[in-house]
Amino acid sequence: MQRVSLIEEGSLQHVRMANLAIVGSHSTNGVAEIHSELLRNTTMKDLAETFPERFNNKTNGVTPRRWLLLSNPELARTITEAIGDGWVTDLNQLSMLAPLAGDKGFRDRFKKAKQQAKSQFAIWLKSTFGQTVDPETIFD
Repeated sequence: MQRVSLIEEGSLQHVRMANLAIVGSHSTNGVAEIHSELLRNTTMKDLAETFPERFNNKTNGVTPRRWLLLSNPELARTITEAIGDGWVTDLNQLSMLAPLAGDKGFRDRFKKAKQQAKSQFAIWLKSTFGQTVDPETIFD
């Protein structure tokens, strides 16, 4: 009872917001399967045992493939030209790029697409914030 209480039972009593959210909702999920498992098996184990039907997984956020399509359309186009558009719905298909690592023409097109995006970013950064960066450097 103490572990699932909505009020911390120690000397300093306060509302346990996570517990309250779980008790007051119909669904609880992590942002990835590993997070959902941590909730079920570690972090919220007692509440997951009390309300097992409420714990599920729904991956949220932007997938790497969607991010690539939106953030660097030229690189996405280069990849699509090399391996087809199946990677857009199946990220595992990017493994088909591995044999192209030795293809100088593909490497040149890949580098050109990346460099073009970095140059566009440098122009945007300068015009928006007045910050100058060398597009030949590595961005992190």
